[in-house]
Amino acid sequence: MPVFRLPAPDSKTPTRSSWRRRVLGAVTLALLGGAAFFLFHPPTGADTEQLHAACWRIGALTGALWLAYDHLQRVPLWIWAFLPVVLIVLARRPVLLLAIIPVVLAVAILKPRKTRRR
Repeated sequence: MPVFRLPAPDSKTPTRSSWRRRVLGAVTLALLGGAAFFLFHPPTGADTEQLHAACWRIGALTGALWLAYDHLQRVPLWIWAFLPVVLIVLARRPVLLLAIIPVVLAVAILKPRKTRRR
């Protein structure tokens, strides 16, 4: 049973997920607008340089999330619980990345495929 449901194509009422996607798009536009502001008014201090870099990076990240929002709703919940653990381990021990890449590739290649019956 899916946790989130996509709206019907003929539905005129906004759903919770479409509301969240619109807010994510607005945040993305605000961050990228802030980054564009700094293109015309270059930052002078260290604080404003950090703000400029943060606007670009977080704006790009939220833009990617906005584009992939419908697909991210279909990701199983166990991945959302497992992903932060892996990121924390990799942040503490970056050498493990060399061991994790082949494992992820092997799982992706050897994963059983669902066949469609006609």
